This record gives sequence, structure tokens and C-alpha cells, in this order.
Amino acid sequence: MMHSISGNIWSWINPWSGLYNRFLKSVCLNVTFPQQIGCIPAIVIFIAFYAFIIADIAPDDPARLSNFVLGYVVFTFIGLIVFGAERWFKQVECFSILFSFLAQLSPFKILPNGGGWRIGLPGWQALENRNITITQALFLLSVLGSGSFDGVNETFWWLVQIDINPLAFPGRSAVVWQSTFGILGANILLYGTFAICIWAGLKLINLQSSHGEISDVASVSFSELFKMLAISVLPIAAVYHASHYLTTLMVNGQYLIAALSDPLGNGSNYLGLENYQVTTGYLNEIASVRRIWLSQANLVVIGHIIAVLMAHYVIAKHYNTWKDVVIFHIPVAIFMATYTWFGLWLLAAPKGA
Repeated sequence: MMHSISGNIWSWINPWSGLYNRFLKSVCLNVTFPQQIGCIPAIVIFIAFYAFIIADIAPDDPARLSNFVLGYVVFTFIGLIVFGAERWFKQVECFSILFSFLAQLSPFKILPNGGGWRIGLPGWQALENRNITITQALFLLSVLGSGSFDGVNETFWWLVQIDINPLAFPGRSAVVWQSTFGILGANILLYGTFAICIWAGLKLINLQSSHGEISDVASVSFSELFKMLAISVLPIAAVYHASHYLTTLMVNGQYLIAALSDPLGNGSNYLGLENYQVTTGYLNEIASVRRIWLSQANLVVIGHIIAVLMAHYVIAKHYNTWKDVVIFHIPVAIFMATYTWFGLWLLAAPKGA
């Protein structure tokens, strides 16, 4: 979420660039990476990360998690040595791609070469991006689809669909394949639904044109609208992540502070935290839980408002007449409203896993 507010922090702190420029660039093989496949490798890797979080039997186990992360570190450095940083960061390294897009939601932009800075509504930088590709659009939808299923797979509704008693959850090992196929299905469903909404908007305008109304539909292609409107789901994906993991941040953030004070577990107290204890008492009080839930709900609603404004800007930019804009808006508005309801339902739905 910091990227959505402050810009691309990852470009300063990622563990790849410095080591690559310092030690690996001179030995890079510079094998040509196929540009025609676009961001498909990043999509696969991102969904695989989410599948690990959702479907693995113990993703929080320290040894298991460290081995998984170490494998990704080795994989990334091999890719950098073979293909070079430019293509790898743009087509394969999913977190660099994700954070670069999230940074485009920031209302602030520092101009290069001491040119000052600019400020605008959240998302204005993303709307200035005219070079987005189809695979980048699919990547953005994958971020939303994976995050959405991360919430769905814990609900009573989902557990009932896969024949699991929500009140007697047998453990993660019993739902590995269901969760894996679930996240794949959720992304495919989102791709299809989003494409149908855009196709329906174009079809409605074509229908108007066939009845003698003048329309500029011929100047707008399906692929162009698909690419640009995919940017408008970025705020939804960002606030879903923030709202879904808010309580996790509130709890694990305390463990992080404790770990920073005693990183080696040898009794050190670098931060001077005497008798520091992690607490979750605020999750046992109705008043505090209500405040947390309302904060999550407000985040979801604000993100959807920004998404609707961005979608409206894109549509109005592509059509000259207000009638075309309104007509094309109908299926997109239904999609946005349905997703708003879905996001709020996820927050309120009982969880059983």
C-alpha cells in the first residue's frame, strides 16, 4: 500500500538491482528473451506464489518458507545472469512489475532531472500509461483475481462448494487440490467476465449504430479498451490486499517489532522494549472489531470509487459523444457495482478455514 501512496519504493530496496549492477552485469550472457510472450511468465509466477500461500499445507513454517524464498532468489539471479535485468524485470519478475504498477496509483510524482513534482488524483499516472500490453492487462487482472480468491477460499460458502464442513475444517492438507484449481478458475473466470463486459459495451454501441445513430465505435478496438480498462482494476486490487491483510499486519507487525529488537533470539534488546508482548486483545472486543471492519469496508469503497472514476476517464477518452460513453458504461458499471458488493460480502462472510 505504501507504493500506492508514495511511489515505487521497491526500485530502491529490491534485492536484485544492486547486486546485479555490482557483480553480475559484467558476466551477463544477454540471451534474447522472447518479447512476444510478454508478461506471461510473470503471471504464472505470481499465481504460483498465491497458490503457495493458499494451497500449501504449511506456508508459514519458517524452514519451508525460507526454502521457497531461497529457491526464488536463486531462480531470479540465474535469470538475470542469462537474460539481463531489463527484460527480466519487465517480463518475469512479478514483484517488480506489480510494484511499478501500484506506484502509478500514487498522487505524487517527482519529475526527473530536478524538474520538480506533480500531484493529482490517485491513479492519474496510471491513466497516462499508453504503452500497456495485453499480457500486462492480464497480469493486473491476475492480481485482482488471485487476491479475490484468497478471501473466497476461507468462506463458509466456498468450503460448502468443495464438500468441507466449515465448522469442522480438517486442515489445509485436505483442500490442496481444491485450492489450487480454485485460484486458477478464479483468474480464468475474471478474464472472461471482464472481456465479456467490454464486448457487451461495444455490442451495445454497434446496436445503436445499426439503428441509424452516429457513433465513433469504428475508431475504438476491443484490445485497446481491454488494455486501458484493465488499469482501472488496479485500485480495487490494492484495497483488497490492504483490507484482507489488515488484521494480519496488525498482529504480525508486532512480531516484526519484537524480532527487530532481538533479531538473533539471544536476548538482545536493541530497541529498548522492556517486557514487550504481542497482543490480540482488540480482536476480542466488539467495539474494536467493528472499527477494524469499518476501516476495511471504507478502504474497499474508496478503491472502487477511484476505479470507477478511472474507468469513466478511459471510456470518455475513447468516445466523443456522451451517448456512447453512457451506453458503453452500462456493462462496465454493472461489473464495478457487482465487485463492490462482492468485496463487502467477503469482509462480512463467515470464515471457516
